[in-house]
Amino acid sequence: MNVLKSSLMALLATPVLALAANPPVVPPAAPAAAAAERADTVAAQFNRWDTDRNGSLSLDEFRKGYEQSRRNVALAQMRSNFIARDTDKSGYLEKGEYEALPVVKAAGAKALPFSQADKNADGRLDFTEYEAVLAAAAAAAAPPR
Repeated sequence: MNVLKSSLMALLATPVLALAANPPVVPPAAPAAAAAERADTVAAQFNRWDTDRNGSLSLDEFRKGYEQSRRNVALAQMRSNFIARDTDKSGYLEKGEYEALPVVKAAGAKALPFSQADKNADGRLDFTEYEAVLAAAAAAAAPPR
């Protein structure tokens, strides 16, 4: 009986010891200010989508608002990638930075030459020129219709 008791005690103690060594991570509750900020953001988003200002979203308003939000997220991601690829932090992509772009490397010899991507011929790409490069790469990669 003593062996059974010690085995049972060991079995019961194991989860307790495991929890003591690795306590569960419980995220802290969001502060009231953060919750209020999120509510304001949601209300502002709703108001932008509610173009006829009737207090409700039609299916058309929802679709248009959702698509605009998707475009905004994509634009923010492109801007973030542009900043990350601008290794010298000049605010532009120079030729070496352009040639290091994954989309340019993937295209290989079919990639748009830097001189053509540089629409204003200033020796560097601004964000608008970078957007055009990505649009051209996407169009080239798209299946034919």
